[in-house]
Amino acid sequence: MRTAHPLRVAALSAIAALTLPAWAINVCTDATGRTVYQDQPCLAVAPVVANEPVAARVLTPALVSETVRRFGAAMMARDPTTASRFFAPGFKSSLTNAKGTQSFTREEFVDMITQVLNAATSVETAARCGKADVRGGEGTVECELSERMVLMKRTQLGRSTERYRLVLSEGAVKFIEINTREH
Repeated sequence: MRTAHPLRVAALSAIAALTLPAWAINVCTDATGRTVYQDQPCLAVAPVVANEPVAARVLTPALVSETVRRFGAAMMARDPTTASRFFAPGFKSSLTNAKGTQSFTREEFVDMITQVLNAATSVETAARCGKADVRGGEGTVECELSERMVLMKRTQLGRSTERYRLVLSEGAVKFIEINTREH
């Protein structure tokens, strides 16, 4: 089954490895798809209401799955404003690969998403997710992801397994944890 899905943490951390001119702070994609370097913030993509976090009073497996789908749609729309709204206070993320495990706070993760989505010219993901499970006020689901992203005119491909933990927070279903294992 092909669905919209989040980028893996490794793709997000790729922005940190890029060589930028010394004066540039922001790497942005302009309306024509060109990569530009500027000291002002990138122009914001208009948020898409259909990609907002799911408002809820009770956590269900269907709402967990819909939240994962909507977050992926926000990422594929290159909408960092909406994507950043999916993380509960106390959110954390980890990436495990051949080099070891890296951990990220909510603020670090949101910053990476914003930088990458501002610089990307396209983001595509396909996922196969297991059945969402809800117990004790937490929802979990595991997904196998295949991803393609064009960043700084370079195509990056990736495969990973992501395990999501979600909770009700601030009246909506939000991520409290994302754990990624690269393949």
